[in-house]
Amino acid sequence: MKMNPEMVMGGVIIFIVAMIMVAIGISQYVKKDVPVGFYNVIDPPKKEDITDIIQWNKKHGILWISYGIC
Repeated sequence: MKMNPEMVMGGVIIFIVAMIMVAIGISQYVKKDVPVGFYNVIDPPKKEDITDIIQWNKKHGILWISYGIC
């Protein structure tokens, strides 16, 4: 299979988007004081509504990292 410029450019774009998703996941994974949201258009839950903020953020971070790897 021959690599043409369109395939290379598509691969580069996919890689960049994947790295952005992984970076979002890492930043959410390490955040400890404020609950994170999954989408930007929906407000994240309030601190009072969550019993374990660290666990909440880790789950969302793992989700974003998984999306980036896939």
